[in-house]
Amino acid sequence: MCIRDSLKALLLEENVDLGQVRRALKEIADLQVEVRMLRITHRIEIEKVLTADQRAKLRSERESMKMRHRPPEPDDN
Repeated sequence: MCIRDSLKALLLEENVDLGQVRRALKEIADLQVEVRMLRITHRIEIEKVLTADQRAKLRSERESMKMRHRPPEPDDN
């Protein structure tokens, strides 16, 4: 059972143990930090082998992707 499923089960219990909930939430947060650190480390390692032009193009592409995935702005109408 994954930690999120365990958390859901904890929250469905008759008497919720907030200590166990806190531990589950901390474990989830710790894993999220680890994944983000791995992504950042990987990105830095990739950028180390690129030329300055390649790094600039990669960063430009990343910015383009961010713009495409950004939620649309609400209409003022």
